[in-house]
Amino acid sequence: MIEVKNLVDVRTLLKQFGLVVYTGDAEADKALMVDELKELQEMGLIAKETFIAAYRILK
Repeated sequence: MIEVKNLVDVRTLLKQFGLVVYTGDAEADKALMVDELKELQEMGLIAKETFIAAYRILK
């Protein structure tokens, strides 16, 4: 499991998969990050525990 403690950790996690989210709107960024995390978890690329930790930070 990848340790995710804050928003920077979430962004770093997404960068590991080549995903950079920046729209200029913080709420839109969070919504897009949640969508990307869901896809990564559904594809089995991140553990469910990592997804839950990141999701809690974004909500």
